Amino acid sequence: MKGLFQVRRIRFMFTRLLFGLLFLSIHAQAGDFRVGAARVDITPKDGTPLGGFYRFRGSAGVLDPLFAKTIVVEKTACTRGSW
Repeated sequence: MKGLFQVRRIRFMFTRLLFGLLFLSIHAQAGDFRVGAARVDITPKDGTPLGGFYRFRGSAGVLDPLFAKTIVVEKTACTRGSW
């Protein structure tokens, strides 16, 4: 079930990206058109304080890494879109 959810989520994100690029390309005229993507690991280090506990409790490990991801599309200096 988890794999099916991830496939649907990826399809949805890919469809959104395609429609966004299509929208920008329809309005594109002469000028620069740039696209950039980034992924940064923001997983907290071991021992990071956890909230919601009466006493100090630090994290004891990582099950899955945590990433921040973005895509930025720029047609000109004043028109930008990011997802």
